[in-house]
Formats: sequence, structure tokens, C-alpha cells
Amino acid sequence: EHEDIRGEIGAKRVLGLPVNCVSHKERIWLATAIYHRYVGHKTNKSRPSELGAILGQRRRSEAATIGLGLRFALMFSGGTANCLGYLSLTNEAGVLKLHVTEQGRSVLDKHSCRRFAQLAQSASLIPEIEQAQN
Repeated sequence: EHEDIRGEIGAKRVLGLPVNCVSHKERIWLATAIYHRYVGHKTNKSRPSELGAILGQRRRSEAATIGLGLRFALMFSGGTANCLGYLSLTNEAGVLKLHVTEQGRSVLDKHSCRRFAQLAQSASLIPEIEQAQN
């Protein structure tokens, strides 16, 4: 799919899943996370109206943060699971700290840093990046 509609399509697929063991609230929460995984915080993208229903602001924010976490992980790793082993996250005293190993330093670029900052901001945390030294 074209990148302009991936968020909407992904969310609608989740909303339409024929699964009985998921409540409607859970389905909307998951669809919201998937939407933000593809769209981020952009407001000019098409958004299914169902995502604004049922969930309170806190749950919508949680889902958006999870989606942004998925977005960051994909940007950092390039879709390669091995690269995710180059980083870890800690959350202490209002600071979301990204710990990057020496091997991961070459993968950490300005786009990954920007996505990490968006993730931290979404969780109302201060972003901090700690890179291992040689």
C-alpha cells in the first residue's frame, strides 16, 4: 500500500479481524497502536473514525505511545531483529533513556533519534541517549 494510507488500512484491518476473544475496546486500542506505528503523530493522514470512540484519553495516549515505540524500533532496526539487541530502554525519574551498544552506534542516525524523541514525548518523558564508547 502507499505510505499515505498504510495507517488507515492497518487500523481498519485490526478493527475488522474476525476474532471473538478480543473486546471491542481492546480491538480499538490495538488499531490505534497500529495506526500510530504507520502514521506517527501526523495529522494530515486519513484516520478511521472508530479510533476516537470508546477509549478514554489515557488509553488512546497509551496506544499511541506503543505505536510510536513500534515505529522507532522499525526505524532503528530496519526490520532486522538482530539490531534490536543493540539497544535497551530504561525509564527512571521521568527520563526515557536509550542505551545503545557499540555495535548499534553505526545504526543510530538522525531519523532514529527523532523517532526516539517522539516516543519519549508521547509518554511525557524526557529523551536521553547513552551511547557506548569504544
